[in-house]
Amino acid sequence: MRISPLAAFALLPLLGAGCVSSIATHPMPDEFWGSGSWRFDSQEERLHDGASGVALVVLKFTRITGDQYEIFGDVTYVEDEMRCDEAQPSGRICPLNTCSYVNADPGTIAGTAEVTNGVLTLKPVWNGDDLPMERVRFSCRTDGDMEHDTAAVRSTMDVYGAGFVDTVWTMDVDGITFIDDLPGGEVTDTKTASKSFETEVGLVKAEGLFALYRNEPE
Repeated sequence: MRISPLAAFALLPLLGAGCVSSIATHPMPDEFWGSGSWRFDSQEERLHDGASGVALVVLKFTRITGDQYEIFGDVTYVEDEMRCDEAQPSGRICPLNTCSYVNADPGTIAGTAEVTNGVLTLKPVWNGDDLPMERVRFSCRTDGDMEHDTAAVRSTMDVYGAGFVDTVWTMDVDGITFIDDLPGGEVTDTKTASKSFETEVGLVKAEGLFALYRNEPE
């Protein structure tokens, strides 16, 4: 069974009793994948033109040497989930006060990882200037509008937010089973490698869940 990144939010908390083989006594494979969803919500009661929506993260881990891996992957947006939240109704100062979502640019993540004593240590960073961006258009008056990048994803992901990017964090991989190795249609208490994130930065709340897959998630 192949599970989408968005479905991981619903699946992982429901794991119950069952039996599948793990990689407890085996090294991590030469290649594996990490995937997850990143939901971000601007607090419209306080922020007049913030982007909200869902981004998907897919990272590939490739063995370099020994237990060291190269990390590379993408951050993309779910267009159907994207919106611009507006706070106050129109008034004397802002006779229009409208906000609309324009578009978004994906970003890429690079970095390294290492497995030591059953712990995967990740050091992901933004790949140069290839940063995720969400553009919204805010109109306050009739003499024009302003289009700008809200930076919701990258600000909530980085070291000053949830610490997913531009910092170092760990996952327990001792005895895990990859998500896509779980038996289809069954509920199991089998140990999987996953990590949740939660933060609030710049009037934007975000939460994410990241899990490991043996094969590239579809």
